[in-house]
Amino acid sequence: VELIARGSIIWINRRLYRYTGPAKHIFYPPSDVGPAGISWVVAFPLLFKNLPEKTRVAIDARSIRPAVARWMRPRIEGRISITPNTSIVSAMAQEQEVYLKLSDGTTRQVDRVILGTGYKPDVQALPYIDSSLLQQVHERNGYPFLNKWFESSVPHLYFPGSLSGYDFGPLCRHIAGTGAPAYQITHHTIVDD
Repeated sequence: VELIARGSIIWINRRLYRYTGPAKHIFYPPSDVGPAGISWVVAFPLLFKNLPEKTRVAIDARSIRPAVARWMRPRIEGRISITPNTSIVSAMAQEQEVYLKLSDGTTRQVDRVILGTGYKPDVQALPYIDSSLLQQVHERNGYPFLNKWFESSVPHLYFPGSLSGYDFGPLCRHIAGTGAPAYQITHHTIVDD
């Protein structure tokens, strides 16, 4: 197994959490998404939504970046080959293998390639929503505009999860962030009924 990364490998190191005893909760909320301090803003999606757009985008970029959890480090380092700061330039099938050309000028012959290239939001690409309904969803940069109830411009069409991240922040992209949308959507639908 080899990990090839476009950038350097960032190992998450929450020193303030590990070395400050009970005070660790000052630096990190239980949700644990984002760096020290910023993680408290991220922990409150309804507060996050009220921040100026430029601030939300900056906090999101700082909180969600390619990084490896601390508990993964001993399972990876010294056990698999790591090639940082390198991109795959091309991949070609050769019999039962794949031939890779890398940006550092080297090549690899491998059995399998798994690409973890990230997720680009595109509400219009959702195949399970009728196209006539999707045309009514107002969006920006692939994300639907959402009100405080996680409701789109189409009444009773809600988007929790990754597609709510632009408005409500990086916490909503994780399981740790299911509480706010669950409460908001449930409250909104019960109040409406």
